[in-house]
Amino acid sequence: MLKVWIADTTPLEDPEIFKRWLMRVPYDRKEKVLRIAEGRIRSLGAGALLDTALIPLGLDRAETEISKYGKPYFKGRDDLYFNLSHSGSRAMLVLSDHEVGCDVEQIRDTVASQKVAAHFFCEEEKAFIARAADEAEKRERFFRLWTLKESYIKATGRGLAEKLDTFCVQPPEERDGDASLLRSKDPRPCSLHELAFDDDYCYAISVFGEHEKITALSFADLADILHWPLP
Repeated sequence: MLKVWIADTTPLEDPEIFKRWLMRVPYDRKEKVLRIAEGRIRSLGAGALLDTALIPLGLDRAETEISKYGKPYFKGRDDLYFNLSHSGSRAMLVLSDHEVGCDVEQIRDTVASQKVAAHFFCEEEKAFIARAADEAEKRERFFRLWTLKESYIKATGRGLAEKLDTFCVQPPEERDGDASLLRSKDPRPCSLHELAFDDDYCYAISVFGEHEKITALSFADLADILHWPLP
């Protein structure tokens, strides 16, 4: 089982929608949202997306804890895992019965990309970028690799303790498909996927297990909370 939810967080710019979601999310998420100025809409959007997915499953955010590496997980469950990501005006959630990680990144100009690739990408990954037809495609390919690598280190549960230069990924030439894990210190088989959901964003999922396929993809409407009863 591998279920994916994606949401546009721009409805949260509406003060009424923002307030209603803030009333529903657990205290820890609410505290985090109110503590930060930049990115608070994205942070609330990620929490709202998780609550949207958990309600039909009869689960509660109170059943989650944080590992020593900062990865949230369901307390006392070894049959259900989740991961969240957000960037720009997008939030992403994955649920799986295997350890899983996800990442979404807005494709943008960044002077750091070349330095990051030079220091942390393997030769196959650098060659993948070099095969791009122009600068725009180079940017896209960099973020395709970055999201795949980020989703993988999140799936391991070790985050940045899993150094980016200790493993190598290989996406297909075209977006939207299965990528390959060429090398890793972790011997467990892992399935890597890309989603071509938006032209301006890259989405990636890594889930431990062989031939794990996406079983459901949903787009959540965060504005729908206006039709929900107040908590």
